[in-house]
Amino acid sequence: MEIRVHCDDDLDDIKQLRKAVFTDELKQYSSEPGGRHDGTYIIAKTNKLVGFIYVRFGPPYEWQRHIEESSNVDEYEIGRLTVDNKFRNLGVAAALMAASKKWCVARDWSKTFCILARNEVVPLYTKMGMKKLDLTSEWGVLMRGDVSSTTRGESKSLVSECVHGGVVIDNNMSLNDNIVADVLDAWFPPSPKIKDAIKENLDFYIRSSPSTNCSQLIQTIRRARNITDDKFIVPGSGSSDLIFRALPLWLNIKSKVCILKPTYGEYPHILKNIIGITHIDEYETISDVDFSKNYDFAILVNPNSPTGKWENLQEIITKNVLTKFWVDETYIDYTEHKSLECLCVPNVYICKSMSKSYALSGTRVAYLVGPYDELMDRVKLHTPPWVVNYIGQISAMIALEDTAYYKSMWDKTNQMKNEIVSKLDYVIPGCANFYVIKDHLLYSKLKQYGIHTRLTDIGTRIAVRSPIENEKIVKAIIHIYNNNEGSDDSV
Repeated sequence: MEIRVHCDDDLDDIKQLRKAVFTDELKQYSSEPGGRHDGTYIIAKTNKLVGFIYVRFGPPYEWQRHIEESSNVDEYEIGRLTVDNKFRNLGVAAALMAASKKWCVARDWSKTFCILARNEVVPLYTKMGMKKLDLTSEWGVLMRGDVSSTTRGESKSLVSECVHGGVVIDNNMSLNDNIVADVLDAWFPPSPKIKDAIKENLDFYIRSSPSTNCSQLIQTIRRARNITDDKFIVPGSGSSDLIFRALPLWLNIKSKVCILKPTYGEYPHILKNIIGITHIDEYETISDVDFSKNYDFAILVNPNSPTGKWENLQEIITKNVLTKFWVDETYIDYTEHKSLECLCVPNVYICKSMSKSYALSGTRVAYLVGPYDELMDRVKLHTPPWVVNYIGQISAMIALEDTAYYKSMWDKTNQMKNEIVSKLDYVIPGCANFYVIKDHLLYSKLKQYGIHTRLTDIGTRIAVRSPIENEKIVKAIIHIYNNNEGSDDSV
């Protein structure tokens, strides 16, 4: 049985199970029960949804509604425990309740949590350390607990991890027998100058401490990217380091944020599951965004993944000065479009990974460019010394200066992608080092050929690989469709 935080695709199943239990079985509602979706459901699944529980943070909504007892105190609220009748007395309810408490403890926003419990489950909540209060109604008994009593020793993570590629590496599969096209690492090697420099001084780089504050790396980034001042740059150990370091410092559960859907999964994961933001609006394109809603932040990937679409954001950013923009430009070097790094306006923060376009995924190098303001100062304050290792700093500095080599590799990548796209149907080409086939079943079909791709909301995403690997991928796709193995949604 899987216990995890819900995603949007689970909401219909949650709605159906809630109706089956509360309306059809318990007769608590004459019609389909309502339900707020400003919190988080923790769900239990086998091959189908078998149970869920609801957790949120704020003034307790459920017991204020049913007991009519007002409270302005923000605390965790747990409720709507629901288990399929075929799976009761099998530990599902206890597992969901334990998971909900872990969810509260992991966030450390409040020291108490409450619930409006039905009489028959009061003993189970009592085992969780919750105590009955004097307030009751026909809907149940009000209970409150203290998160400090929770055991932190369990190692299993509650929060659903963001899905990434790399299944071949993670499962120790043979690289000779498989094509790794589920991650977007560069197919080409890093600059030969990097190899020469590292090989010559490898022992020194491994045994020695690098620049504490990455000073030389920051200066190289500033020169290469025409950034006005070193103080506008914060280094990071990959873009994920910067995402997880900056966004929880800048945003909280009450922030108003908009994102594009679909987009790089790390962003909705951290916004919903780590920070716990309840007001997140999702749009298909930037032109759809209603900026009159006064968002605190617009979180954008440009070019986007998995769509590969690039949007001209400069005019939108300068028009909507009340909204701050986090723009992830990981793939922009593969395009002819200009980066916003040197835009120098007070409401834009650019996150740049050097993994994909500079073939440096293994060294974990990235940087954040933004105005000289309080938000950037917070990130700097939380930046540990030696955030980028010695080999990473040296590799990144050399890469930024070897413009001719990387330009040739980016051009070659686009050339190969265009050749691939010309041979296939149902393709969303985009403008980065990947393309999407509008077919979800193709993902599993390609596994039979030892080709590992990424399944996305819009189809099967495939990275541009070496010429030999690209040829094998194209041949496999054509063979699949010639044998009518494709999906019905590829039309």
